[in-house]
Amino acid sequence: MPDRILIWGADAIGGTAGAFLKRAGNDVTFVDIEAEHVAAIGDPARGLAITGPIEALRITAPAFVPGALSGTWDHIYLWLKAQHTAAASQALLPHLSAGGYVLSLQNGLCEAIIADVVGRERTIGAFVNYGADWVGSGQILFGNHGLLKKPEYWDKVYIIGYRSTSYDAAGKPPARTQAFLGKLGTSVKLSDTTLWWVACGYDSIQLIKYAVEHGGTSPQAVRTAWESLKSFPGVFGDYTYTATDHNGYPTSEIVMNAANSFKDGAYSLAPGY
Repeated sequence: MPDRILIWGADAIGGTAGAFLKRAGNDVTFVDIEAEHVAAIGDPARGLAITGPIEALRITAPAFVPGALSGTWDHIYLWLKAQHTAAASQALLPHLSAGGYVLSLQNGLCEAIIADVVGRERTIGAFVNYGADWVGSGQILFGNHGLLKKPEYWDKVYIIGYRSTSYDAAGKPPARTQAFLGKLGTSVKLSDTTLWWVACGYDSIQLIKYAVEHGGTSPQAVRTAWESLKSFPGVFGDYTYTATDHNGYPTSEIVMNAANSFKDGAYSLAPGY
C-alpha cells in the first residue's frame, strides 16, 4: 500500500527524495518556505523537474508553505540546513500524528535536536548517498549517485569488525566459528544479516544458561556468576567479567574489515590483521 508522506524541505535532497517517492506511487505532499518553489511544484504546467546526468523526471504534487498546511501525517521526512532544525521541528509537530515519526535526511547531524521536540522514540536518522542542488523554483539538479553506486570507491574503505567473525586471507573464519556455522547449517540465512550479530545472540543465551546453572535465577545470583567468569569461550569472543567491568568483550578482538568484502554475513580482515 502506498505511503502518505510529508516532505518538509523541498529543495535539493528533500525535493529529489520526494519526487522519486511520488513516482513510485506514494502520496507525497511537500512543504517549503520558498513560496514560488511551492507554487511551481503544485502547478501542473510546471511541476517539480529533476534534471541532470543521473535521471530526469517531472512530478506534480500538493505543496504548501508551512503556515498554509493542514492535516497530520504518519511519515514526515525532514530536510533543511542544520541551523534551522529546531524551528522546523516545532513547526511540523502539529502535523505529526500520534503514532508517526520524523525521518531526518540530514546525515546523522540533527536527530538529537529533533528528538528534543518530537520525542526520541519518534525520531529516525538516515544517511543520504546522493548529491543534488536546488537550481530554482521547481528545478533540482540530481548530480550524482554517490559512493554506493560505484563499487570501485570501496576499494580502500574499512569498517570496524570482529576477528571471530571475519574471514582470514584464505577466506575462512576461525575454527571455532567454522564449527558454529556447521551447527547452524541452513537454519539461519546469513546473506541478509551479519554473522557477528548471530554469534552474539547465541553467546548471550549461553551466558544466561551458565549463570542459571552455576548461580541461580535471582538477579544477584546471575550477577555473581557472571562476575566470576574468566575467558568464557563463546563464538563471538571469550568473555571476562569482574565486579567493576561488565563489558566482557576482549577489545583485542576488535579489528578492521574491508568494506567491499561482505559475503554470507561476514567481512574479510583488512590488510595488516
